[in-house]
Amino acid sequence: MHDERPLWPWIVTALIGLPVLYIVSFGPACWICERLDKGTREVSVVYRPVIWAGNRLPLGTGLMSSYARLGARPQSTPDFSDDRLAWWEFIPYELLTLTPYTTTIVCEAGDADDDPSGAADSNVRDPNPQSDAGPGGDGADIGGSVDAAAR
Repeated sequence: MHDERPLWPWIVTALIGLPVLYIVSFGPACWICERLDKGTREVSVVYRPVIWAGNRLPLGTGLMSSYARLGARPQSTPDFSDDRLAWWEFIPYELLTLTPYTTTIVCEAGDADDDPSGAADSNVRDPNPQSDAGPGGDGADIGGSVDAAAR
């Protein structure tokens, strides 16, 4: 005779198993997205209910971030603000080199006679100031050559 098994265990398994599989697949989807450096928009769309719930549950953001970071590179950190996935990369401070600099802008356009304020000469620098004379006062520059205009 034909032995028929009931259908209800399969339905219960599907109703419980598929949502669990969906939630569990969130981590590997994040890892693949982070390793390939693309697909954040797709992951954000497909897993929007997971991200939305994770942002609103008390421990959700921490658990979601830990699970997403589990298979990612160590320097990467997931960000789920605005209910979407974004990855941030940590750059150690030692690798950063900062070079301080200053910029000087000198504008020499126009004619000094056209200045209505009368302060036309206040911004003009003398190319051969008297204070630049060398130690002997002979007009020699730092390199030791003598400036012909100063003689």
